[in-house]
Amino acid sequence: MTNPIKLLQISCTSEWVQSRVFPTLFNDNRFSLENTVEIIRDTGHLQELLSESEIGKTLWQKISSGETHYFPISAMSGNGLPEQAYKNVDALVIHSLNGSHFYYIEKAIMNGKDVICEKPLVPLMDSMGNADRSELDTLVELTMLGDKKELIMMDAEHYSAKKISRILFDRIDELVEKYGKITNVIGELKEKDNPSNPRTQRILSLDNRTGLLEDTGVHLLSFITNLGSRVETVSEVCYDAYQNYDVETYASVKVSLAPAKLFSDSAEFNFTLAKFVNLMKEPQPESKYLEFTLKKGTAETKLRVDFLEQRIYLIGANDFKEEVTSKTEHSDLEYVNILNDFYQAYTTGVSPRTNFSKSIITLEGLYKIRSYRDKEKVNVYA
Repeated sequence: MTNPIKLLQISCTSEWVQSRVFPTLFNDNRFSLENTVEIIRDTGHLQELLSESEIGKTLWQKISSGETHYFPISAMSGNGLPEQAYKNVDALVIHSLNGSHFYYIEKAIMNGKDVICEKPLVPLMDSMGNADRSELDTLVELTMLGDKKELIMMDAEHYSAKKISRILFDRIDELVEKYGKITNVIGELKEKDNPSNPRTQRILSLDNRTGLLEDTGVHLLSFITNLGSRVETVSEVCYDAYQNYDVETYASVKVSLAPAKLFSDSAEFNFTLAKFVNLMKEPQPESKYLEFTLKKGTAETKLRVDFLEQRIYLIGANDFKEEVTSKTEHSDLEYVNILNDFYQAYTTGVSPRTNFSKSIITLEGLYKIRSYRDKEKVNVYA
């Protein structure tokens, strides 16, 4: 067996990392967690935080034995990390808060390291909530530099790594050939949540420079990008913010899409994002789906990707439903698929589907929406 890929992981105490990333990473001998970092006062405090979960205890054992090296980051010094942390590693895996992603991406590329970064790669607003593309513009330049260095730069946007999403990507060409091009897309990511949830408050905030567009809208738009189109023009943006939140927690958006191989010349995409749907004036159930309209001649067929039901199926005449499957094996675990993609890119040199260049297209679309001048404030919450 070849030597494992040595990783420097950023932000080891996050709930997401401990529930989704480490359980997969620690059971994959193609990778080794060489270094990890966190903004923690001291190692005693780190041990206390990691002792709250079994996977955290496993990480602490690795740190205590010297298998994994821990580098604390001083909150007083921003995101500063000693250069030693970058030595003897092949790639950075970034799970820090969104506002710090750019710093670590830049460090990775300047140090000639491959990089996997959680979505969104960079925020699209400043600390006052105004649309701001300064980091996006610099990300474009960094990505070009990374390409010259032949680095793997991968977005770990996890909805694209779901099993049903992989089935969609496997089958979409033949489905379009049979049923016609995509003429319309609708999508919803509507979630129940507790507004007092500290994790939600931390993520959806001006401090994190992240609203619901960047947090969950990036998932839906990533599908459009990965299928070869992009946002062309924005025609409507409605938004609302739950009480005491300083960024949007609800958004309804209508855009036109650029013509592409799989899309008609006048395709449209309408989507709705919502948190706290149980606390709306008219409470709604959770819903998470994308529905594509395929049209051949006068016949229309719906292709529905339901993330709650974990199903993908066609809806034809008389509401007949046909399950869509794939002969290719994909894991039910998103991070297994993400690490598989990265390993394949690392060993073959073929860029992963969710590479930085594609993610920049997604972020460009989100920026158009974020900067749309005629946004309408609505009142959806009780």
